[in-house]
Amino acid sequence: MTRPVTTPAEPLVIVCTGPGQVELLPARAHTALATAGVVIADRAELDLVAGLLNPAAELVAADEADEPQTGLLIARTAVRHAREGARVVRVVAGDPLLDGSLAVELGAYRRGHCEVDIIPAPAPLMAIPAHAGMPLLTRPGRMLGVIVEPGTVDWRPFADERTTVVAVTDDPARVAADLMGDGRSGEDPAAFIRHGATIDQQVVVSDLAAIGVAAAGAAAAAVGALPGQPAPGGMGYLIVGEPAGLRERHAWFDTRALFGWRVLIPLTREAPGQLIETLQAHGARAVTVPTLSVEPPRTPAQMDRAMSGIDAGRYRWTIFTSANAVRAVRTRFDAYGWDVRTLAGLRIAAVDDETVAELRAFGVRPDLVPAGEQTTSGLLGVFPHFGDDANPLNRIFLPRADIATETLVEGLRERGWDVEDLTAFRTVRAAPPPAPIREAIKAGGFDAVLFMSSSTVRNLVGLAGKPHPSTVVVVIGPQTAQTAEEHGLRVDLTAAEPTPEALVAALVAHGLHLRDEAAAAAGPHGVATWRPGARGRVVQPARPRASRP
Repeated sequence: MTRPVTTPAEPLVIVCTGPGQVELLPARAHTALATAGVVIADRAELDLVAGLLNPAAELVAADEADEPQTGLLIARTAVRHAREGARVVRVVAGDPLLDGSLAVELGAYRRGHCEVDIIPAPAPLMAIPAHAGMPLLTRPGRMLGVIVEPGTVDWRPFADERTTVVAVTDDPARVAADLMGDGRSGEDPAAFIRHGATIDQQVVVSDLAAIGVAAAGAAAAAVGALPGQPAPGGMGYLIVGEPAGLRERHAWFDTRALFGWRVLIPLTREAPGQLIETLQAHGARAVTVPTLSVEPPRTPAQMDRAMSGIDAGRYRWTIFTSANAVRAVRTRFDAYGWDVRTLAGLRIAAVDDETVAELRAFGVRPDLVPAGEQTTSGLLGVFPHFGDDANPLNRIFLPRADIATETLVEGLRERGWDVEDLTAFRTVRAAPPPAPIREAIKAGGFDAVLFMSSSTVRNLVGLAGKPHPSTVVVVIGPQTAQTAEEHGLRVDLTAAEPTPEALVAALVAHGLHLRDEAAAAAGPHGVATWRPGARGRVVQPARPRASRP
């Protein structure tokens, strides 16, 4: 009698990570990870996928190894979870379809009658040269040879200059010597790429005879041990042939305005998401440091009375001046077992887009938001006077921080409103950032710092000390600039308008200016980037224009 086979309700999804960048994962991979019940990931990819998962998902680390037994164990674990009804996603580093490292697992899934759905990412073999501006197949008739971690290789088939060679190695000097020993010309263009397709991408272009020395010099000049930065040296892609000579024409990824910059953002609240995305789009890595922590009020009696007032309909308006105020009220609602319906009949005002976003997450659409200046002054400018209509209720509920100014309250009272202004949350100085970040701040490990308020200046200096003089200091307005100067900082840039977008725009314009200066210094045949701060000015070397006999 044949035993029935239990098959999972859904195929097991295999996500290939390619170059290992979240931005390069296909949309299907993001969806699969967000809806997975169990994720079995290669250890090297745990950090990559952790932020993409449903919080309820179980994350299992898989031990990567070439031994077939390891692949069988991973496959058995995945199949077991799938047969128990879980939606399983297997995350595999690199391009396991290209190098065949997934073969044992795929065979086990087939024998276990487990359907699979493979979601490939861009293969590192293509993505990394592409991000360095090197098309591998430049014209018809050219050949491509790929060698992974070369040991003893007969390089004679690759000696023809019409063949492009791609070697994955940590010793480009040895590979170059072996290639030339087997007949490849030392004058052929060559490039060595480390940390390809990331903001740490380092590309050295030279002739084949000099590529080893050039790569070693670039590794020695790199700075490691900074927040999020890999250590110098390591494996890379050696490209030999015509594509290496095309970099100066096709470079695009690492010539962006802020490529490679590490930008520090001290915060008194959550960073605007668009600010982070814009910095990343220009090639920068943003590191946020909280300088304030939000805590409940010492005595909750005032908030409890306000909650009773909302329930009894004693207020006509509720004004939220921050996302933290929305969270504080929502926390009290949760404690009472209320939902958003309790706010029915109340008019809601919000000071800015961040507060609006938090209200929408709460299920509330605000009635009034200033269209221009998104500050308490801007809100006051558009807020109606009491008595503009026949409604006799003139009380406003204003939940705020303990350090809020009185300008809004005074302005509302001048307009005839009775304002119940109370502390919904307290702001206290946050704990100091981790030691590596503190050290990087003081030693020049950050290329720029963005100050969005005077309090971020005071708090950062108090928590971690003053940024290094080499760090570009960008402030959101004159008042913040004055505070920075009072604390001994040199202000390099001031935003044209007091908005996060203008703050980033000022830094981008500065980065473009520095990039253009570096390009001029590199001459007509070099590809230049400008690395500020402790890294100094670095012009990537141009390939020597050696002439053939």
